[in-house]
Amino acid sequence: MRANYPETVTLVLTAHDRDCYLAKAIEAGIVGYLLKDETPSSIVQAIRCAARGEIFLTQKQLARANHWCKEVKERWNSLPLVDSTRQTYSKRPKKDGHFSDGKPPRI
Repeated sequence: MRANYPETVTLVLTAHDRDCYLAKAIEAGIVGYLLKDETPSSIVQAIRCAARGEIFLTQKQLARANHWCKEVKERWNSLPLVDSTRQTYSKRPKKDGHFSDGKPPRI
């Protein structure tokens, strides 16, 4: 996202506490990654940090993402595409709703 829209500041609020999502989000240029069970004050603090151009990622999050990229990603990418989560990250839908392989998404 940052490559195409460098002025966009992205703060992720998610229910998914998975290293693969975290690592992909960081690679995409997010400034913060919060879980939905965060306290309201933490969410407000993250929004304010993002508005000031600051990064709102913990050392633990950075370590998890780093571990994913160094230790797991290569093995993950060598697996056949059977997991819908992996398909989501491997193929991006085009404007017509079809993935880059020309097939519509599976439901």
